[in-house]
Amino acid sequence: PKLQVMGLCASASAEGHDEGDATDVANYKILLLGSGGSGKSTICKQITLMYGSGFSKSETEIHTTVIRSNTIGYMQKLLEESERLSEEEEEGKDPSVYTIPEDLRPNMERVMSISRYSDTDHLTEEIAADIAKLWESAPIKAIFQRKGVTLDDNTAYFLDKVNVLGEKNYLASQDDILRNRTRTSGVTLTKFSFNSTPMTLVDVGGQRGERKKWARGIKGCTSVLFIAAISSYDQKIEEDLKTNRITEGLALFEDVCKLPQLEGKSIIVFFNKHDIFLEKIKTIPLTVCEDLKDYTGPPTDPDKAIAHIQEKFFARAGGREIISHVTCAVDSENVRKIFEGVMDKILEETLKGGGLI
Repeated sequence: PKLQVMGLCASASAEGHDEGDATDVANYKILLLGSGGSGKSTICKQITLMYGSGFSKSETEIHTTVIRSNTIGYMQKLLEESERLSEEEEEGKDPSVYTIPEDLRPNMERVMSISRYSDTDHLTEEIAADIAKLWESAPIKAIFQRKGVTLDDNTAYFLDKVNVLGEKNYLASQDDILRNRTRTSGVTLTKFSFNSTPMTLVDVGGQRGERKKWARGIKGCTSVLFIAAISSYDQKIEEDLKTNRITEGLALFEDVCKLPQLEGKSIIVFFNKHDIFLEKIKTIPLTVCEDLKDYTGPPTDPDKAIAHIQEKFFARAGGREIISHVTCAVDSENVRKIFEGVMDKILEETLKGGGLI
């Protein structure tokens, strides 16, 4: 079936909008839920790129600026970790392993002098060269590979190409835009048509502070698409840097399944970031997550490890039937195939519920 985007309507914040904004925009409304960093917004971007006219020039320019700013932030985070780890005693580790050498101190100081909250685009060719030198250094590589450091999944992707990002005429590619993390605040509506049936994908912020706004999206929804990042089993949430992301996702999924407003609604789960998971499971065991400590399968077997994660989520569903798929949100063909299958299922179940088939 052909999927066609009819247009995009986004609100930066839930405040100041009528309740009807997110409830009456389409006959079929799919509520997109998941904890922060699960890949929800990437799904929305995929729909825009695959079934619409793509991003406008102004939207691409905005993404370009955000990518350049984020890339500076990635290096600043690594440098902050260097300072912290250089002063800490770690069993079996010499703190100097994480210390930036004297010859790179000027590069570090220039990068750290940039404000993260400035609207100015600071990623000049000179700053990009500073970041590239630091990224290639042994201390920064050691910090990046160290367990327990919370970084965006695509940190290496952007730091590897920082010299390109620093060029004056750089403009974000579609792949860059897909891989760039953008936090959702409030409610973002993506309107499209499936087999001539109008639909709306409603993306709401996944961070804890955003969840109080979910009620606006829940009202009138036809189905729920829940995104869980299976690669996050060794990561902590940004809100407290203590709670494991899988633990957070499990608790959130259980809460969603218990919502009385969603009784009788289809719940689809995308077990996302399969590509990152395949690499991570080779060296980091599933059992680093407290909720997955009972895994007894082969440590590096991705299929059995994923099945164990899925079982944990299904056990929190309260007996509800769950439709699930393993996805890679940055893989356009993977998303296209799975998403269209989901649309078929949603439409069929809705028509059955209305007694039309």
